[in-house]
Amino acid sequence: MTLYSVISVFFAMINLPFKVKFGAHFTYGGGFFLWCFTLYLGMSSVGLATEFAITILGPRFVAFFLIPLIIVNVSYVHPCVWVGASADVLSTGSHRYLMSCNHGSTNTVEACHSTTSAAPSEQ
Repeated sequence: MTLYSVISVFFAMINLPFKVKFGAHFTYGGGFFLWCFTLYLGMSSVGLATEFAITILGPRFVAFFLIPLIIVNVSYVHPCVWVGASADVLSTGSHRYLMSCNHGSTNTVEACHSTTSAAPSEQ
């Protein structure tokens, strides 16, 4: 676990030359260490999951765990998809139109169906 903290500090220090504004809600130093802690949590969660898979599956089969883990970590599900929007709402293929289907905290099927089925350029 100590190695995760050292690596997370090194990863956070990569942002320093680019003048990232860590002081939005905290002091600059407090925001920097909050970012270090966030990186530490991310690295420890993925690292401990991988160590668990190596223990259970063995080193030969860890690739069968890593491929789905990577796919889950980089995948994105639009809110209209996980609430069960119909295919006619999603059939335009326009990413801008799908983003206009997001209705804030009222992600319901009725809210997604209340938008028109035409792309924004056709309205």
